Amino acid sequence: MALQTHRIILRTPIPEDDETLVSLYTNAETMRHLPTLHNQPWDAPRMAARREARAHDELLGRARNFTVLLRSRGGGEPRVIGQAGYRTIWGDETPKRGELGVILTQAQQGRGLAWDVHLLLLTLGFEELGLEVVEWMTGVENQGMRAVLQKMGCKDSEVLEEDQDGDPQSALWRKEAVKYTLHKDDWADCKRWLCEKVDRYSAGSRGGLGHQHHNK
Repeated sequence: MALQTHRIILRTPIPEDDETLVSLYTNAETMRHLPTLHNQPWDAPRMAARREARAHDELLGRARNFTVLLRSRGGGEPRVIGQAGYRTIWGDETPKRGELGVILTQAQQGRGLAWDVHLLLLTLGFEELGLEVVEWMTGVENQGMRAVLQKMGCKDSEVLEEDQDGDPQSALWRKEAVKYTLHKDDWADCKRWLCEKVDRYSAGSRGGLGHQHHNK
């Protein structure tokens, strides 16, 4: 399955992604807000095992995972720049909800690509997967991601401690995380806003609109 805008493609992870993702996970600057992931001894076999475990979760309907690729302006092959998707989907709970996460390489941050990723994933979540609530967890100190979520109209609902279950390594963030939520009732306004942002950035690079397309 592939989701795409004029600038990015989200597609199912494949083995050929593993080496690039090892480089991403071992980059201290890219992973500065996810130290637990960064501090693991990543190599190709370990990344392959992670990909296979997440694929199993997806088969069970518990997750939806994508590799993020950046389109080439010159018409060359798109290149891997990150990961995104629904880390967990609680399909049997009421309300039906999913936790969304995005990791982009440091070199691609600050270019507005997060708008494209969120437009695609939220459209998938609310309009195809039938989610009623989408959640994000991000470190209190991650001001960049928090600004993205606030601009999208997400609400911060609670602050969670890193070691609330007695295991500080169980958390992905540093010390505290903020939980943000977006409800289905607020999706229409959020979608309009995201479409405007995506179109604005796309117009600068290709002179056209950046609305999403789904290829299955």
